[in-house]
Amino acid sequence: LFEQAIDQLLDYSTIAITGDDPAAVLPLDANSGAPSVDAEYFTEQLVLAASRSSRIRLVERGNLQQILEEQKLQLSGLTDSSTVTRIGELLNAEYLLSGTLYLRDSYELFLRLLRVETGEVLSVTKAVLDPGLGIGGS
Repeated sequence: LFEQAIDQLLDYSTIAITGDDPAAVLPLDANSGAPSVDAEYFTEQLVLAASRSSRIRLVERGNLQQILEEQKLQLSGLTDSSTVTRIGELLNAEYLLSGTLYLRDSYELFLRLLRVETGEVLSVTKAVLDPGLGIGGS
C-alpha cells in the first residue's frame, strides 16, 4: 500500500521525477486522535517503501530531528515554502515526501510530494488503512 502511494505521488507529479532525483521522507504529522506511535510506524513504512522505489533516490534522514530542533522548525509548518526549501537544502534533497495521519473509523494518510526549490506541492494522494488489520501500533 505504501509503495502504491509513492507510485501515485510520482505518477501524478506535475513534473517528471527520475531515479536520480534525491528525496527525503519527513516524519508524518499525527493529527490529534492518531497516537504518535502510529505516526512513527507509518513514517517508517513510508521510508521502507521509498527505499524500494527505483524512481527516486532516498537520502539519509537520520539527523532530521536534530535539524528540525536546530532550526526550530515544527512539522506542522512544513507547508510553508520557505520551511520546505530550508529543510530540503539541509538534507540535500530535491523533493520531500510529507504527510498527515488521521484516525477516524480507519487510518487516513494524506501524502504530499513537495519540490524543495520552489516549495510547490507537485502531487497529493490519500491511503486508507483499516485499523483492524493490526497495523499502526496498539
